[in-house]
Amino acid sequence: MTKKLMLNLGCGKVKIPDSNEEHWINVDILDAPSVDLKKNLWVLPWYNWKDNSVSGIVMSHIVEHIPHDLFRWNLRPSLPWEKWRKHLLELDGFFAVFEECYRILKPNGTIWISGTYHSIYQCGYALQSNGYHILNDIFWFMLKAAPNLR
Repeated sequence: MTKKLMLNLGCGKVKIPDSNEEHWINVDILDAPSVDLKKNLWVLPWYNWKDNSVSGIVMSHIVEHIPHDLFRWNLRPSLPWEKWRKHLLELDGFFAVFEECYRILKPNGTIWISGTYHSIYQCGYALQSNGYHILNDIFWFMLKAAPNLR
């Protein structure tokens, strides 16, 4: 049985282990024991993953760090400028990052996002503009706690 490919983007010190059904790749720019793939996620596109190849993505407390000016991260001659020009020059970095997530997700793939309250509306607008359907918005108030996603 082939395991579902799952990404934990911006994993930091939190490593999600493989399960019987899922193979997790924990990605971060940091060099830490929890990181399977060291990668700058602001450099687009993500050549590590093909179109429609990922079953699920977790982005826990990374969306509030997406740079608004992704243009400066992507000054490379290999960049397909026509596709990315709109996002990198006119729109916010949220649009470009979520479009890249949409590209690599399978048609019925899922993305779980948790973050701080100050970026939730910008995040939701960018997701819906990229064709995502938001199933749930969950708000909680707990001191120094994160949601249990499993």
